[in-house]
Amino acid sequence: VHGYEIHAGVSEIFGDTAFGDEGAVAEGGLVFGTYLHGLFDNASAVDALVSYLSVVRGLPYEPVAEKGDPYDNLARHLEGCLDVEKLMEICGV
Repeated sequence: VHGYEIHAGVSEIFGDTAFGDEGAVAEGGLVFGTYLHGLFDNASAVDALVSYLSVVRGLPYEPVAEKGDPYDNLARHLEGCLDVEKLMEICGV
């Protein structure tokens, strides 16, 4: 899992420090918190979390294929919508 940490101060639950090194989880296991930003950018982490929650709730879950790099996806979309050759000509490239 890849991510980064940003936080300042101390998080508390009922007056006690809420987070250890990794985060906090509610007693029932259905609510959690973390200082790890970018967690949901990791397909494997999302699949693991949603798979766990679907089992706990008795719901079906089918993982979705990874969507790829968002910038590559945007570039492909724009190439399909724009006259890239004309834009390059206008820019003198």
